[in-house]
Amino acid sequence: DGTIWVGSDEGLQSFNGRVFKTYTLPPTMQARPIVDICGAGGDSIFLLDNRGQVMVQSKGLLHVADICGNPLATTMVAGKNNTLFAAVLNRGIYQFVNNKWQLVIDAKELGENIYVRRLFWGRDDDLWVLAKNRLYRYAKNKLTRVFFGDGDRSEFISICNDVKGCTWVGANKGAYIVGANNSLEYVGANAGLSNVSINHIFNDREGNLWFASDGEGIFRLSNIPFYILNKASGLSGDVIMGLSFRDGSAWAASTDGGLMKIESGRVIKINIPSPRPEAQKINALFTDSQNNLWAGTLGGGLWKSVNGSSFSPVQMDNSIISRYITSVFEDSDHAIWVTTPGGVFYSDKGQMQKLKGFDDACFSVFGLDSGIHLIGATTGLWKVAKNEQPRKIELPGFRSISASCFAKFGKYILMGTGDRGIIFWNAKTNATYQCSIETGLASDFIYSLLVDSSGVIYSGTGHGVSKIIFDEKNKIFAVKNYSFANLVYGPECNLNAVKKNADGSIWFGTNKGILVYNPNDAEIVNEAPLIYLNSVKLFSKNIPQNISSDTVLAWNAIPRDLSLSYTQNHLTFEFSGTYLTNPAGLKYQYKLEGNDTSYSEFVSVPKVIYSNLAPGKYRFKAIAMADNGKRSSNIIDFPFEITAPFFQKTWFKVLLVLLFIGTGFLVQYLRTLIKARRAGLMRKLRLEEQKKIQERTSEDLHDDLGNKISRITVLADVLANKMEKDDEEKKKLVRQIKENAQALYLGTKDIIWSLAPGNDNLYDVLDRCRAFGTNLFEGTDIEFKMEGQDERFKNINVPVIINRNMVMLIKEALNNVLKHSLATEAVIKVGLYEDYSLLTVIADNGRGIDAGQYIQGNGLTNIRRRVERIGGEFTIGTNMPHGTIITISFKIPPNEG
Repeated sequence: DGTIWVGSDEGLQSFNGRVFKTYTLPPTMQARPIVDICGAGGDSIFLLDNRGQVMVQSKGLLHVADICGNPLATTMVAGKNNTLFAAVLNRGIYQFVNNKWQLVIDAKELGENIYVRRLFWGRDDDLWVLAKNRLYRYAKNKLTRVFFGDGDRSEFISICNDVKGCTWVGANKGAYIVGANNSLEYVGANAGLSNVSINHIFNDREGNLWFASDGEGIFRLSNIPFYILNKASGLSGDVIMGLSFRDGSAWAASTDGGLMKIESGRVIKINIPSPRPEAQKINALFTDSQNNLWAGTLGGGLWKSVNGSSFSPVQMDNSIISRYITSVFEDSDHAIWVTTPGGVFYSDKGQMQKLKGFDDACFSVFGLDSGIHLIGATTGLWKVAKNEQPRKIELPGFRSISASCFAKFGKYILMGTGDRGIIFWNAKTNATYQCSIETGLASDFIYSLLVDSSGVIYSGTGHGVSKIIFDEKNKIFAVKNYSFANLVYGPECNLNAVKKNADGSIWFGTNKGILVYNPNDAEIVNEAPLIYLNSVKLFSKNIPQNISSDTVLAWNAIPRDLSLSYTQNHLTFEFSGTYLTNPAGLKYQYKLEGNDTSYSEFVSVPKVIYSNLAPGKYRFKAIAMADNGKRSSNIIDFPFEITAPFFQKTWFKVLLVLLFIGTGFLVQYLRTLIKARRAGLMRKLRLEEQKKIQERTSEDLHDDLGNKISRITVLADVLANKMEKDDEEKKKLVRQIKENAQALYLGTKDIIWSLAPGNDNLYDVLDRCRAFGTNLFEGTDIEFKMEGQDERFKNINVPVIINRNMVMLIKEALNNVLKHSLATEAVIKVGLYEDYSLLTVIADNGRGIDAGQYIQGNGLTNIRRRVERIGGEFTIGTNMPHGTIITISFKIPPNEG
């Protein structure tokens, strides 16, 4: 259940990630140091103290386990199905099944006075029994003796299986591998381990073996298909500068051990026939297409062997610098190229010629097309051809590079550089990609390159060997760096010292010997890496406990159901991957759902900061990827929320919208009100001005026009008095002038009345019409009356245009009744509706009117035009001989009243 159990000198403790709990021994049990703890399924924990007493912890209680009356056990182990095995001194090995102890191996089978130091349950469901210098294997109810020492060998202490099924035994002087026919192969300091006691061996989930030594630390044997050949293996030197394969034999060039031939497991030293000691410092080795072996030295010049046994010098020039050879290369025309610290040489008609005009220190040559070559020099990358001046090449994104080695990879030329890693160069498109420390390489110093038939790139670097897989589509590098022995990095590789053997193995020359890699010996990694969220920090500080009272896991302080305010929006996520095979080879991808649309690029730093996060719900996710391309079997998925401020919440937004709408309505209402008040004021001013104009017009008409009409009348009377009494014709004219003047005066009086202030209410207008009718029909046979006039009409103002036209059209209608109707009665009926529509009916009981009179009569036409002028309706009805009915209706504008 994830609980850790700890045995101490005082007793037993457990830790569930949050709380430590101590289990004390009963008073009847003597407290002794606990030396072993074993779980055998269920809730029981078995303990072993240093006196051989087995105890059981179950449901919080401790008691002594009685193993057939003899409690002196030496070791125990949990086997298949959590079955417990215990070794009891001088009694044998017991199995705990169904709460009973059963003897499975009698002590007599092991030998007398055998002290079993370790029991180990193997990968093949077998039980290994380890004594001082004896090793047994118990499988299928049969005990087999694997090794029976004579007492002179190292004492066995620990035991474990590796991922390939091999059995390792730790001793007081190094370790052993159990081989075929039960043989033991010693592994000690020469193999990179140690010659001291190996107290414990552990196989982790990734297949790595861990060795706990006595005083020299912890060693790791990674699950990698490598082995090393060095002086301990018989080589004459460890600094391997060149490798070659010829006639089934391997050749190794060393600066500290000369030239070596490795044949049938034997190492044969080959001497260069030169009195100069520098000739034995072999710095480059090459086998050409004619099976000739070329050896370049450090100060001893260039040597060639046709038969592989005798070497002869190759004349280059007389300069001292030409004696120092850095590499040998054969192009497609079978010409040999040699690089030195002072330029490049090539073979031409059996003679070595120096490339003219080029004296730079060079490391390597690579053939492009026929006759065209690339040269890697300290001054950069050069393109050359025989008898032509070299031309420097500038790669995009790289001002200057120091190319030390080359290889062909599909459409790319690979260049190992002195401090830029590996450059992938497409010579046709001039495009480049870079694989460096940033993308996972252990070092940017590249000394050798090799591409196998499957497209895997192997690189010898300053920190060991790297295996590279390039995903060209996604431009992603999957890099695996191999370490060596107990070092963080592998041994430093040497310049152009890499070759592939006929059996498929790849040999690397290093400063620690020959590192042999066998791709066919597949790496076994059963588990993918794991990833954990280590911390979530707020403004780079730990999140206070009052923000979240619970945690995601018991083992860390990652808050559960994290909810932060909108001001707490700066978060730092720190995470880490567990990949014991190569921790430095881990890369990470992450994204924040709710903020990022996709995962990030792979990064090496397991930390990411998000600042100024907007309110919302988020999920932080992260994955790890190992250098073998395997992604972590789990992912980080951490949800949290940043709450919105009150002014961003829905209820506030709705309230704000309603407030804006209400404010808009209020502003519009106030604008309408102000506009109405302004319009009312303007109308009032206009009416007042209109009244003033009417008043002045009325006064002017009364004073000026009235006086002049009166004067015309007086002058007409004076003229009549001066005429002859019998001059009737002239008198008739004078009478007509006087009548027209009086008629004009009467009409003028109506205009003056309508313009005069105070005569603009409906009551006065109707009263004026009533007075006119009364005067008109006075002294005639027609009886006149008006119906419907109301005192309430005094509060209703009538515009001037309606006032004037209403009086005129009623006068016209009454005059028509007087002149044409032959009626005895005439009546005006008025009625006012709620919408201020005024209905006026003028009726008589005369002879009526026919259609011709209605169409051609000027009076009726004038009435109709005046009604249309004030926006009203006019109808005339006839019902001979019952008279005529004229109906006039119009609406009085309310803003005038």
